[in-house]
Amino acid sequence: MNLRHAAALALVGWYLLCPPRVGPGLGVKGFNTQAPLEQWLFVGSDRAFATSTECEQEHQKISRYFLMAGGQSGIDDFERGLLVQASMRIDAAQCISSDDLRLAK
Repeated sequence: MNLRHAAALALVGWYLLCPPRVGPGLGVKGFNTQAPLEQWLFVGSDRAFATSTECEQEHQKISRYFLMAGGQSGIDDFERGLLVQASMRIDAAQCISSDDLRLAK
């Protein structure tokens, strides 16, 4: 492996992206998982994770947060609904390599 190839591999990171929202009855759970990746939204921030494992760990951490928050007592139905929507959206999120050609459109 030459130095240039090694440097290119070192720049690869992973993004946690969630699909855009669509109208009622469209897509999976109200999210367009078939939308081009350029329309997907960064979860949390636009920072890249060093490995796919780190990205998946963050994905699981956020999923657990929304699951626990939705189960708390003392929140009203509106808040619970928002948490359910956020939970479904994060469940549809995916870790995508920063060098994925679908991001370069």
